[in-house]
Amino acid sequence: MKELKYSGEDWDAAFNQADDYEFCETDSRESAGELAGVVAELHGAEAGNDEGLLYAAITVAKGLAEEFDREFLGAVLNGHDQDHEGMEQRATGYILAKWPGFPIEEIGDLFTFGTKYALREYERVADDGSTGFRYVFNVSKLIGKE
Repeated sequence: MKELKYSGEDWDAAFNQADDYEFCETDSRESAGELAGVVAELHGAEAGNDEGLLYAAITVAKGLAEEFDREFLGAVLNGHDQDHEGMEQRATGYILAKWPGFPIEEIGDLFTFGTKYALREYERVADDGSTGFRYVFNVSKLIGKE
């Protein structure tokens, strides 16, 4: 059986509904509907109970497709690729390769620099929707760049 695809707005609403029920699969599904239950399930199963990661993955998925299913969103989540420190290291490497001797300490936010200048074509960045913490996702499998 093929999974149903939902719009990004539907996924956003389901995220908010699941959040209202503290991402409890049963409460979300029974009180807010099947999609809210799916979001709660993804929260625990694939996002490691990190609602910021799940929110960012929904944001990235919306940028890749108008409508998507659980499998697609799961693939985005599984593409979570880089932590904050990793992107800062990549930014530092990029700067040193392009401009040897550049005073790296003059750059206030290496993560932002890295996401602006050192991202690969198959990577996407999104924030958590509340604190501004950002996540990097490798979406090469979803855009055919693997």
